Amino acid sequence: MKKLTIIGSFISNYSLARVNRGLALALSDLLKGEYEVKLYREKDKIDRWPSDNDLKEHPEINELWAREFNEIENSNIIIYNDFPKAGYTKHGLKDLPGEIKLMYLAWEESVYPEMWVDEINENLHGMLVASSFVRNVLRDAGVKVPIAVALNGIDKNVLVEATGKYPLKTKKSFKFLNVSSARKRKGIDILIKAYFKEFNKEDDVCLVIKSFPGPDNLVNELLNELQTENSPEVEHIFNSELTDQELANLTASCDCAVYPTRAEGFGIPIAEAMFHRTPVIATRYSAYLDFIDDNSGFLIDYKLTDALDSELVNVGAKWAEADSEELREVMRKLYTIVNSQSSIGELLDKAYNRATQLTWKNSAISVAGLINEVENVAHLKTENIGVVGRINSEDGLSEYTSYLYNNIENSFKNFYYIANKDIDDRVRDDANNVIRNWNTGEKNFTETLKFVKEKSLDIVHIQYHSGFNFSIQALDEFITNLKALNIEVVVTLHAVKSDSFDFIKESKALNLADKVIIHNEADFNHAAKTLDNVVLFTIPILNFKNRDRNKLKDELNLEDKFPIIISHGLMNHNKNIPTLVEIFSEIKKEYPKAYLILANAVSTNNLASSSENKKTVENMKRLRLEKSVSVVPDFLSVAQIEILMQVSDLVMLIYIEVGETSSDAVRKAICSITPTIVTDIKQFSEFKDQVIKLKKLEPVLVSNEIKAILSDAKKLEELKTEMKKFIDINSYEKGSVKMMNFYRKK
Repeated sequence: MKKLTIIGSFISNYSLARVNRGLALALSDLLKGEYEVKLYREKDKIDRWPSDNDLKEHPEINELWAREFNEIENSNIIIYNDFPKAGYTKHGLKDLPGEIKLMYLAWEESVYPEMWVDEINENLHGMLVASSFVRNVLRDAGVKVPIAVALNGIDKNVLVEATGKYPLKTKKSFKFLNVSSARKRKGIDILIKAYFKEFNKEDDVCLVIKSFPGPDNLVNELLNELQTENSPEVEHIFNSELTDQELANLTASCDCAVYPTRAEGFGIPIAEAMFHRTPVIATRYSAYLDFIDDNSGFLIDYKLTDALDSELVNVGAKWAEADSEELREVMRKLYTIVNSQSSIGELLDKAYNRATQLTWKNSAISVAGLINEVENVAHLKTENIGVVGRINSEDGLSEYTSYLYNNIENSFKNFYYIANKDIDDRVRDDANNVIRNWNTGEKNFTETLKFVKEKSLDIVHIQYHSGFNFSIQALDEFITNLKALNIEVVVTLHAVKSDSFDFIKESKALNLADKVIIHNEADFNHAAKTLDNVVLFTIPILNFKNRDRNKLKDELNLEDKFPIIISHGLMNHNKNIPTLVEIFSEIKKEYPKAYLILANAVSTNNLASSSENKKTVENMKRLRLEKSVSVVPDFLSVAQIEILMQVSDLVMLIYIEVGETSSDAVRKAICSITPTIVTDIKQFSEFKDQVIKLKKLEPVLVSNEIKAILSDAKKLEELKTEMKKFIDINSYEKGSVKMMNFYRKK
């Protein structure tokens, strides 16, 4: 039987220990018969060594607890979930004893320290995180190994049903609740100040604060500073020893839980309140947005500020400063709703249903999924790879390559982007692992082959697109020469066939490659008739950050515009932008406040792009649409595209068939959860219920169809649901690991 060990605290009531207990028990149940699951931490590093009383309280830990190092030194899988004892020192990941090393992390601030990023990249095969917020922080910080989100559970040894009322001293009818360490990060100062401004002693209300002793606890200091004779009532439970049952009873005894927190790595008290059908007010920021939204809670807007007075010294870190005026309004609203006995039952039902999905079983399933994926590719950590293609240039192929490999560069011993030298405008500076040693139209790859030999590359993956790279004959010769060096060769074809070419028929060496990867099902079926080494790989999709569309409209001064329509993609003939402008002219007749954003970059190196842009501008002037159309000819960052798509009400991609196998623009549209209209061509054939497909492009007919779509709330909601499902299944996080599985097994 294989052995899986979780290293970290596991016996106290500290959240880290509760997490390790819950995850270990769930994994032990889920992987029974395949893995022996153990909990372990050295005596000098654990927060508390288990006592007889601890083991009586948690008898299930007896079998899981490894007392000695020799019980876990031959572990197949190690999951590290702990922090260094002394500030910013290394975790010791290099010395973890497992064959495959993972780490589980909850993190609150917007910056993750570079020292720990380097330690992760050098030593780990993958990361498990408690929320998508933590994943995004790690990616922004430069973590480049697979990451899987495994939300915390709130069931085993954490969540229990309320059995009665908690014996509060207050006689007030309405009770707000905050359960936290009462540090500044928890927003306790924002809460107390807002509460004191909004209410007074005549209000039938009490703020119940459950905190525990600690040097950073601000409650008593704030109360001493702010309380007057007219202040509303506060009951402070200053006790770290409440049992899980007492905490459940306390939560269920209060009328509203309030968390104007500045940042959270998960947010267990919020989830617990949702389970107990206690309405939640929280800042619209950080980890808990994975399980709470405007349909299941009351979210407060915020501004990002420097993370001053944090428990960490983390240079450059940001956190959220909740809008105290809005907090006051919402607290008053909840106080009024309950006192007037108005119903918010539907919201509480949704909150409860979401909370019940936060189980350690579900977390264990996510963990086991990453383990299965990483087990197959862990050997790549000792191999060298070079990806031949375009990088940091103004085209979709470059973006695809960057998105696909940025997540996993450190899953290899050495990783190189082998790119073209003749690049005019870089969208970003080249990193140290970008090597430029071939030119567009290359024929013999002399420099590239020399580099392959010098760096002892084990794998060469060619991202091929004839319009950007070199001829199919040059590709054949390159493959042949690489195979002569006993290199594993993988080729991704970003175009396969059209009326003017058929690379499957024209190539003489694709059959020599270890794998030929194709993105489109129709092209895959065509290639599979000739080649037995082809695999189908759907282009993955980005994860966009959660943003509020109405708030974005206000910020961009577009609040009076409807519908806002956007198009995206490199400006050229196949994007069909002049026709889109004609269609928009018809839409304006029905919707006078309609607004069109043409986020179609114009390449200075492409005459067709400049010509198409000129034609588009002329069309706008002829139709007198200059004030209703915004032309954005620059190459935008992903964050800029995110915002423009999320502020829009519709995405329209009415491309013309030219043989392309896929579209990055439609993937970004789906990521934005914005209803998307496309033409019914091969480029969009993989998308079914996630988009609306047009059979014809007559402006009047399209305008009528858009009117029908915008007035059908049920259809719009169904589209958004399908988009969310597609994102979950097809993210770049998962796609990157899937790509690694195409490489030769050890």
